[in-house]
Formats: sequence, structure tokens, C-alpha cells
Amino acid sequence: IKLGDSLDTPWAPKAAGSDTFARVMKRARREKRVKAIVLHIDSRGGSSLASELMLAAVRRAAGEKPVVAFVDRVAASGGYMAAVGASHIVAAPAAITGSIGVFGGKFEFSGLLERLGVGKARVQLGRNAALESPFEPWTEDERAALDREIEETYQDFLAAVAAGRRLGVEQVAPLAEGRIYTGRRARELGLVDEVGDFEEIGRASCRERVCYVV
Repeated sequence: IKLGDSLDTPWAPKAAGSDTFARVMKRARREKRVKAIVLHIDSRGGSSLASELMLAAVRRAAGEKPVVAFVDRVAASGGYMAAVGASHIVAAPAAITGSIGVFGGKFEFSGLLERLGVGKARVQLGRNAALESPFEPWTEDERAALDREIEETYQDFLAAVAAGRRLGVEQVAPLAEGRIYTGRRARELGLVDEVGDFEEIGRASCRERVCYVV
């Protein structure tokens, strides 16, 4: 999951873009012939901001017509975040589900540059402006700022799951911290509504309706 448009090229990993996703969901939401949307999720996550934008798009659609999220293989981290905005979640018995958590980091090359004899200079405005620079290690202030950002994002994730699954945050928290579950176990824990396959969800949601599969 990434910000911007989706990516499907031979030279880069396939990625779902938040802008592309939002456009498709909007089109399905506004199409009067479409009475229900089947959202097929197969994602291990990615950008937290992009995942939140996808969740917002799913919520908007679910506010106007049924949205059924189906997980065949993986709905982890941001993939699961998008799913909780749906009206109903169905997972295959062995689907990897959950991974409610957030982490952050960066690749830092200052040691490598020093070994190669490459010099560098930094010009910045603001105490944490170079937080994401790959050419400098984190300062204590930068590390503390990142920790705060990660914790805030994590709490937002917990709240989104709690709202989507109609649970209390205190019920979601023990299931979070990156833990993953099979679809069958996720059903027992209340993280999904039903265990089934794509054909079953298609029959349940699209019988005598025009359905839009995203």
C-alpha cells in the first residue's frame, strides 16, 4: 500500500495506491446500478497514511451501500485497516489476518559514505527536518519525535479497528501489537464476521444485484 497511484510494473513490487483506490471506490459508490461492493484484499500493508486514506474511502462507500471485504490470502496491517471500514468481512480459513501494529525506520548510509571517502553537508530548517535523511543517524530528539508519531498512529489504528468491529479499544489492544491470525481464529476473536470463499461471498452479496468487485 502506497500513497498516490497504484503500481504494476515488471521492475517494481506491485502496490495499491491510495489515489487509485479512492477513485475506484468513488466510482463504485456513485454508480446507481451497483447495489453492493465486494472488496478483495490481498495486502501485507505499507504506508500508514495511504492505509488511512483507503479506510476513509471504504467508510464513505459503506455509508451508502453494502461493502463486503473478502480476504483470500493476506489482510495484514494496512490491508486489515482498509477491511475494517467495510460492512462485513469474510476471510478464507487460512488467510493471514490482523497484524494490527505500526513500525518505522530508515536506511542510514553515513558509515558507508565515510568508508568510501564521500563527503557530505547538511542544510536544514527546523530541529527534526532531517529525520528521514539517509545520510545522518537520528539524534535523540529525532528518535523521540518518531516514537511519538508511531504511538499516535498506533492508537489511531486501535481506534479504527474498535469502531469498525464494534469493540472497545481495551478489547482490541490484546489482539494487536503485530499479532497475526488465521481467518478461522480471527472469526473467533471478532476480527472478521465470517469464514468462507470468494464464491460464497459473491452469492451472498450479489444475488439479484449488480456488484462491483474492487
